[in-house]
Amino acid sequence: MKSLNLIEKLKNLLYIFQLEEYNIRRFLNWIKHHKVWLGLEKKKKLIWTTKAKLIFSLALSFWIISLLLLAFLFFSKFNLIFAIPLTLILLFIYFRFIYIFLVIAALVIKPLEQLIRKKIVWQAKQKLKKFPNLKIIGISGSFGKTSTKEFLYQMLSSKFKVLKTPGNINTILGIAYLILTDLSPEIEIFIVEMGAYKRGDIKEICQLVKPQIGILTALNETHLERFKSMENIIKTEFELIESLPQDGLAIINNDNKYCQRNYKRFLKSRVCFYSVEGEVASGLRARDIQASKDGISFEIIFKEGGSLKVSSTLLGRHNAENLLRAVAAAKECKMSLEEIKKSLENIKAAPHRLFMTKKANGITIIDDTYNGNPDGVKAAIEVLSEFKDQRKIYVTPGLVELGERVKEIHIEIGRNLAQVVDLVILIKNSTTPFLLEGLRQLNFLEEKILIFPDTFEMQKNLPSILRPGDVILFQNDWPDNYF
Repeated sequence: MKSLNLIEKLKNLLYIFQLEEYNIRRFLNWIKHHKVWLGLEKKKKLIWTTKAKLIFSLALSFWIISLLLLAFLFFSKFNLIFAIPLTLILLFIYFRFIYIFLVIAALVIKPLEQLIRKKIVWQAKQKLKKFPNLKIIGISGSFGKTSTKEFLYQMLSSKFKVLKTPGNINTILGIAYLILTDLSPEIEIFIVEMGAYKRGDIKEICQLVKPQIGILTALNETHLERFKSMENIIKTEFELIESLPQDGLAIINNDNKYCQRNYKRFLKSRVCFYSVEGEVASGLRARDIQASKDGISFEIIFKEGGSLKVSSTLLGRHNAENLLRAVAAAKECKMSLEEIKKSLENIKAAPHRLFMTKKANGITIIDDTYNGNPDGVKAAIEVLSEFKDQRKIYVTPGLVELGERVKEIHIEIGRNLAQVVDLVILIKNSTTPFLLEGLRQLNFLEEKILIFPDTFEMQKNLPSILRPGDVILFQNDWPDNYF
């Protein structure tokens, strides 16, 4: 029974290690805050990749071998009176610190893993050399990357054969695998979403794919906990713009203060600015933005001349910004204004990003569970405010990886919610007190706040909470490794 318990603990800890992307520092930090290591696979399950299998088998082997060696040493050195209690003590220690063997296993396979990684990236680079006419578009930024990618893909696919990075695949290895498996001679344009957790991540991706067009969406405090400072975030996200060739095109957000103040430090190519707030020196801007619960409409003004009226079922004023950068890239890919206009008519929201569905009982569900940044939350609350004749319900666990600004940002979210929604449902965790503080600062009624210990308990009670005609927005979804 104990051995089965041990294996289950090891498996659960490996699941957390995998969620932390095998980052040892973050894994040990999780261990520091959690003493229960069973029943951790709640929202998802451990994915038994080759790496996971190898780490698990090595960790278990190291644990058994080291325990047998210690037992042998004790029984050979001491008499039974001392050896048996000492062995029991060691057993307890080994069960309590079993996570160490996962760390050791990860360190042991790291050199091999790096060799394999280099080989895959090299193979992808060699394959790309066979496609000299392939147009490659890179997208970086703290938020808005996936929505921009999906909108641009839908637009370009009306005219070209397009490959995009699927889902949330945005790392060097994931992109390299995609190139090796899915890139074919008929592909004309490759759209690459670029993610980063540290300096150099985006630069490495750019060295692989060599984009000719770079879209910088916007910068904010997302992942500040990992990057430690806004300066590190700025330098990392601008690695895309810095990598562009002189005849390439950088598409930059003129409204975002971090983009606007810093682009001159990194720009080497041509530039196209976009704005929803005012004029731009070159590029395009949105005018007369109208947002409602049915979608958005606005006019795009091109600095070099011409305009385009846009009407879409996409929710939120912020999607005008996402569409602007997609339009700028489509225009650079030689799509005419007429072709762009036609492609915009059927643009659909990206899954889990303000994706709206209406139920037969009149309940409107807005799924924004993949949106986990402060600006995105502000936009989502603004969308909810458009449903003026319906009871508005907001469900959230809060945001993660905000570093030292976590309290300030969540208090602000609470204050914004207090001015818009009728019912707030919170999933209890470390951010809950800050959200409550923000709500209470504006005297939001306590009876309009519900707190559940986890998502499953919330989902179980939700049917008794909802009424016909309600609109409910689900904001962000914490993985099992956050607390």
